[in-house]
Amino acid sequence: MIAELTGRVELRAATPGDHEFLFQVYASTRADELAATGWAPAQVEVFLRMQSGAQESDYLFRFPGSSWQVVLVDGVRAGRLFVDRSRAAIRLVDIALLPEFRGVGVGTFLINHVLAKAAAAGLPVELQVLAWSPVRHHYLTLGFVETGSDSVYIGMRWSRP
Repeated sequence: MIAELTGRVELRAATPGDHEFLFQVYASTRADELAATGWAPAQVEVFLRMQSGAQESDYLFRFPGSSWQVVLVDGVRAGRLFVDRSRAAIRLVDIALLPEFRGVGVGTFLINHVLAKAAAAGLPVELQVLAWSPVRHHYLTLGFVETGSDSVYIGMRWSRP
């Protein structure tokens, strides 16, 4: 499945014109969680815009030189990939896909892309994952190891084998 994505998945720099799309990607990652609140759609929208803005501000503050990219599959915007590169490591800040692009190998393809870039540069890849996220186990199968945790996030690191 992953090999079939070669040539179909592209990355391009996010532009101001992608702002609403990037919000929709963020909102899609919170849909299941917020469906249980019983809030009116307008309340959900306000909450999501506030949270999305806070996340963006946090990322810009903590990773001012990060690369914000739009994921394209067959030319269609499918998600976002935020990566920060320092002299010591490449940090996978955020990877998120619209629901129709989840579970079909796009995320793994993107992670492998980041790992290949890191291996070529001789750098490890670091990330944080929500402790209860099912993707945590997928990162382990890709060779990441857990490096620490707090009550919400688990730090993970991949080093070239």
